[in-house]
Amino acid sequence: MPGPGGLSSSLAQNSAAQGNALYGQSQGIQSALTPFFQNEMYNPQGLGAQTMSSMMTQAGQSTAGALGGARQSAMDLGARTGNLAAIPQLIGQANKAGIGDMSGVANQIGLANADARMQQQQKGAAGLAGIMGQDMSGSLGYGKNENEAIQNLQAAQNSGFGHMLESGIAQAIPAAAGGMSKGFGDTLATMMQNQGNNG
Repeated sequence: MPGPGGLSSSLAQNSAAQGNALYGQSQGIQSALTPFFQNEMYNPQGLGAQTMSSMMTQAGQSTAGALGGARQSAMDLGARTGNLAAIPQLIGQANKAGIGDMSGVANQIGLANADARMQQQQKGAAGLAGIMGQDMSGSLGYGKNENEAIQNLQAAQNSGFGHMLESGIAQAIPAAAGGMSKGFGDTLATMMQNQGNNG
């Protein structure tokens, strides 16, 4: 079973490898999404020219139909009453109403287009901010894991050195004590022998 140092070293290497892998993946995704979000932010198309043209055409067709109906009603009224002088006035009123309607429709389409463009810009900015935030968060997260693993490795190495040091001292003390007691015993025996010789 690997010791704490080996586990910490392995964790540091795995964290670095995972961080690098995710960084590479995020770069691939970012290279695809960034141009899209930048285009949305700097060059929003809004509803688009074709859509706006189609909306104006539909509004024009509706207005033209209403004007045609008003003209026919004016002609019928003039024929029934014999008052042909009323026809131009009725048609003029219908034309004026149609112009007002078309102006209102054009204004509404312009406002809708401006709103769509603003929303595209906001979404583009939010997308770019999201990409940057994810990149920063991922990098910081794996950097933190790697840093903690390195600190654990250092702690394990320090702990191993301390254990070896303590073990060495623990073995050295009995040997030293034994040597001291043996030396003391030899010295005492020599002293007693000398005293006996002197007596």
